[in-house]
Amino acid sequence: LFAQLMNEYPDGPQYQAASSAHRYAVEHSDIIQRLGRFPHRNKVLGRRCTDEERAYLDQGGKRFGQ
Repeated sequence: LFAQLMNEYPDGPQYQAASSAHRYAVEHSDIIQRLGRFPHRNKVLGRRCTDEERAYLDQGGKRFGQ
Protein backbone atom coordinates (compact mmCIF):
# COMPACT_ATOMS: atom_id res chain seq x y z
CA LEU A 1 0.00 0.00 0.00
CA PHE A 2 2.84 2.40 0.73
CA ALA A 3 4.36 1.73 -2.68
CA GLN A 4 0.99 2.46 -4.24
CA LEU A 5 0.83 5.78 -2.39
CA MET A 6 4.34 6.61 -3.61
CA ASN A 7 3.15 6.05 -7.18
CA GLU A 8 -0.01 8.11 -6.68
CA TYR A 9 1.84 11.07 -5.15
CA PRO A 10 5.26 11.28 -6.81
CA ASP A 11 5.85 14.81 -5.50
CA GLY A 12 5.41 16.48 -2.18
CA PRO A 13 5.07 15.46 1.43
CA GLN A 14 2.78 12.50 0.70
CA TYR A 15 5.58 10.82 -1.23
CA GLN A 16 8.10 11.40 1.54
CA ALA A 17 5.78 10.02 4.20
CA ALA A 18 4.85 6.97 2.12
CA SER A 19 8.49 6.33 1.21
CA SER A 20 9.59 6.41 4.83
CA ALA A 21 6.74 4.15 5.93
CA HIS A 22 7.45 1.75 3.04
CA ARG A 23 11.12 1.44 3.96
CA TYR A 24 10.22 0.82 7.62
CA ALA A 25 7.59 -1.81 6.71
CA VAL A 26 9.99 -3.66 4.39
CA GLU A 27 12.70 -3.74 7.06
CA HIS A 28 10.27 -5.28 9.54
CA SER A 29 8.86 -7.74 7.01
CA ASP A 30 12.35 -8.92 6.05
CA ILE A 31 13.18 -9.71 9.70
CA ILE A 32 9.94 -11.65 10.20
CA GLN A 33 10.44 -13.60 6.97
CA ARG A 34 14.03 -14.44 7.90
CA LEU A 35 13.69 -15.16 11.63
CA GLY A 36 9.97 -15.62 12.30
CA ARG A 37 9.90 -12.92 15.00
CA PHE A 38 11.70 -9.78 16.13
CA PRO A 39 14.85 -10.85 18.00
CA HIS A 40 15.43 -7.32 19.29
CA ARG A 41 12.34 -7.84 21.48
CA ASN A 42 13.52 -11.11 23.04
CA LYS A 43 14.98 -9.59 26.19
CA VAL A 44 11.93 -7.52 27.08
CA LEU A 45 9.67 -10.50 26.37
CA GLY A 46 11.81 -12.93 28.36
CA ARG A 47 12.68 -15.09 25.36
CA ARG A 48 15.96 -16.78 24.59
CA CYS A 49 17.66 -15.97 21.32
CA THR A 50 18.25 -18.72 18.82
CA ASP A 51 21.77 -19.03 17.41
CA GLU A 52 20.56 -17.41 14.20
CA GLU A 53 18.97 -14.50 16.09
CA ARG A 54 22.10 -13.97 18.20
CA ALA A 55 24.25 -13.91 15.04
CA TYR A 56 21.86 -11.42 13.44
CA LEU A 57 22.00 -9.09 16.45
CA ASP A 58 25.77 -9.50 16.93
CA GLN A 59 26.36 -8.57 13.30
CA GLY A 60 24.52 -5.28 13.68
CA GLY A 61 20.98 -6.38 12.88
CA LYS A 62 18.26 -3.78 13.25
CA ARG A 63 17.07 -3.15 16.80
CA PHE A 64 14.73 -0.21 16.10
CA GLY A 65 15.83 1.60 19.24
CA GLN A 66 15.48 -1.39 21.56
